[in-house]
Order: sequence, then C-alpha cells, then structure tokens
Amino acid sequence: MNPDNSFERLRALTSNWLSRDALPLWIDDGFDRPSGLFHERRDFSGRPIPSLPRRLMVQCRQLYVLTHATLRGIRDERALIDQT
Repeated sequence: MNPDNSFERLRALTSNWLSRDALPLWIDDGFDRPSGLFHERRDFSGRPIPSLPRRLMVQCRQLYVLTHATLRGIRDERALIDQT
C-alpha cells in the first residue's frame, strides 16, 4: 500500500467525521443559547451536563474551532461566533 494513499484516506475520514459528526454535536447541542456559552462537557449519551461550571479555556477552544471551520469552508458559523 502506498503510504501517501493511506494518509490521504485517513485525512478524508477524519475530515468527514469532523464535519458530519463532531462539529454538529458541539455546535447544535453544545452551545447553550440562553447563556451564550458552550457547555463544559457531555455525558456518554451525548447530552450536555448543565450543572458543571464553565471554564474560559473551553469557551476559547470552541471559538477557535468555529473560526477555523468557517475559514476552511467546513461550516459557516459566523453568526454563532458573533453571538459569543
């Protein structure tokens, strides 16, 4: 197997997982609209755990991911970035 092909295949799989599964999970259900903050953590069923305190590092990390996804053309989240 050509190493370049395996890398490209892994890159494509990772990109698909990110855009199809991970980003929608954290953007659609991980953002608490009333507070304007992202949830700190999710349980094993994927539901946010609202009782946890919110850390600044998580908010910054999520904003970075949203910005990077928008700049890369994966998902346009300018409206959500403006909200936070």
